Amino acid sequence: IRWRKYQERRPSTQEVQKWAHRWPDANLGVVTGAISGVIVLDIDGREGANTLQDLGSLPRTWRVSTGDGEHLWFKHPAGDVRNFTRKLPGLDLRATGGYVVVPPSRHRTGREYEWLDAPEDVDLADPPDWLIQLVGSPGSTMPIVTPGGWVAEALLGGVPNGERDSMCTRLAGFFIGCGVNPATTTVILGNTFAKRCHPPFPVADVQKCVESIARIGPGAAAWRD
Repeated sequence: IRWRKYQERRPSTQEVQKWAHRWPDANLGVVTGAISGVIVLDIDGREGANTLQDLGSLPRTWRVSTGDGEHLWFKHPAGDVRNFTRKLPGLDLRATGGYVVVPPSRHRTGREYEWLDAPEDVDLADPPDWLIQLVGSPGSTMPIVTPGGWVAEALLGGVPNGERDSMCTRLAGFFIGCGVNPATTTVILGNTFAKRCHPPFPVADVQKCVESIARIGPGAAAWRD
């Protein structure tokens, strides 16, 4: 089925019944975005789960077990929310221009999609603040940051023991000073700088550095240079 037009209008009951009659064993999908009022965070395997854990608590919402991860469903926020792929490790978003497969469909691995928190059991939650910032919807403060110079060198090369704490604090100041929120800053540094240090810098210590800069507030911009 050519489904682009269903990004702009919902199918009728008659259309759905016709498809179900013609393809009774087909998987089921939901078009995401403003047309359906939902966005879905696609958590890819262990990598996505680890990233999500670093971002802190999440509201209880509709949740699906997929073949190799989970889908978390949220209310569509205001504005034009587009799909994204791996803005953070292991996390994709399905929004305007996308769709998700839903239970009881079968994944290519052979596993069935399964509701872990079903619509009849829990309310659909608003997206968390860090996700709003990532999608860049109206009102978001998520900036476009293109690190260069010492920032790129530290992110990609790390630093030796004895310099890790001070450099992590400096990097945290750079990102927070650019307007990136603390949770996202922690994930960025934890998945780049921390792993490339010699020895690797613990994520718990990264979080401490970020929190120390976050408490400064707007004054963190002084660390950007």
